Parts: sequence; C-alpha cells; structure tokens
Amino acid sequence: MFKGTLLDIDGILVDSEQLYRRAVNETFAHYKVPEMSVDEYVRRYMIEGTNSPGVIADYGLDVSLEEVRERKAKIVERMIQQELKMIDGAAELLECTRKLRRGAVTSADENEMYAKLNRFGLTLSFDALVFSEMTERHKPDPEPYAKGAELLQLPPGEIFVVEDNPSGVESANAAGCISIAYPNGFTADMKMDFSHAHKIVTDLRQINDSMLAKLYRRTHFSSR
Repeated sequence: MFKGTLLDIDGILVDSEQLYRRAVNETFAHYKVPEMSVDEYVRRYMIEGTNSPGVIADYGLDVSLEEVRERKAKIVERMIQQELKMIDGAAELLECTRKLRRGAVTSADENEMYAKLNRFGLTLSFDALVFSEMTERHKPDPEPYAKGAELLQLPPGEIFVVEDNPSGVESANAAGCISIAYPNGFTADMKMDFSHAHKIVTDLRQINDSMLAKLYRRTHFSSR
C-alpha cells in the first residue's frame, strides 16, 4: 500500500482558478490591457507558461515585472481572504490520507501558499510543503515532486500524487510517483489530455482505501 501522498493545492484543495483569472485581469486592466478570455488565460498561464512576462512583452507594456507581480499579489491576497473556498471533496480526501505521510506541492509562491492553507487551518495537516521558491525548475519538470518525495523521506514509487493539470501529472510521473488526475475547472472545461495519468477520477471522493489498494497493485505488481 502507498506510504505517502503529495497533493496539488490549486484545483485540488482550494477553488482558486477563477480567482486567479480575475486577479490577472484586474492587474492588467490597470495598464489598459483588454480582458483575457478563458481561452487566452488558459493558454498563457496553464499551457504555455508564459504568464505575466508574456503579457508584458506581447502588449509592449512599459512596466517592470516586479511591479506587476506586486500589484497582482495584493489582489490575490484580498481575494483569498474574502472569497476562497475549498474544493468539493477536498475534506474527504484529507480524511482518507490522514494516516499517510502527506505533503503539498504548489507552483504558487510561499506567501500565497500559506495564505490559502492558513485560511482553512490546513498548514499543520502536512509533513512537507513545496512552493515555487524551493525549486529551480517547475512543473512539468520532475523537480517539484522529487523534492516533495525527498522531504517525505519516501521512495517516489510509494507516493501517489493528485493533480488537476496535465503538467502536474507529467511532473509527478517523471519524478517516479503514481499520478491520479482530477480534471477540474479550466482543465475539465478545456478537455485537456490526462491520458498519461495512472488513474483519472471525476470526484475526489472516488479516492478511497479500496481504490488506492487496487491502484497500488496495478502499478507495482501487474507486470511481475
């Protein structure tokens, strides 16, 4: 049976995707950038990963990336405190994994990560936390999940990951972990490809002891 788990935060524990899109639009509205459609936001921030530097370059904005990030961070902080909610089924997922070594791996920075976790009293629920400043490379590179496994002090193959983004699944797989995909929010609406995940669920409540036991047997013993 699995000895540990590493959970993505955005889209798995907290419902932040629409919040981030609104924060990006509010940030760049200050610089007269037209509102991004869902398609453009997903392309820039979830597929290409060009993010704010790409917006600055494409619109020829005379503004520093540091200024944009500071403005966006204040907006995100406000939205987290006033509007952020947990994902439906996240509480059950946390209860299911409470006896395992448990970590969280996020692409958000340290301040944003703690703001989200602290809002719901979840910080002490984890034995390890990996945020963007802790790694040189980010998802889909394996480094974030490799770092998580190192902090849990477990072999990657003994850890299952729950992710809502194909790049996170790719990162987990490349690190040697077993991946469970939960297409959610933008990633479900855009029908992103999760075929490389070891398991796909449509509800976090599908992740239970029985399912995990079957997944462990299939991924560890089926070829022997």
